[in-house]
Amino acid sequence: MSSSLAVQVLNAGEPAPRKLVHILIAETTAGVSLGIHSDEEWTDDDGHANFSTPDYDDYDGKYVWITVSGDRHGPWDLVDDAGYTIDLASDDD
Repeated sequence: MSSSLAVQVLNAGEPAPRKLVHILIAETTAGVSLGIHSDEEWTDDDGHANFSTPDYDDYDGKYVWITVSGDRHGPWDLVDDAGYTIDLASDDD
């Protein structure tokens, strides 16, 4: 079984099509981060990229980093069936 993770990529508030999105899910154990899942997709015409991720029994200590066009964003706590928005024109991600 799997969960989903959705990424919306914007540029100054407008959808950013055809951007390469890479996700890295990591788990922190005893202060050490271990990469446990990685995937990449291109955004569609509406700036969306959708991923299937493992269905974890426990999401505690799991984080996601999202890289778009070489710029890394995050980490954020990983949440089941989560959605994340990246605005390439913003420094707040």
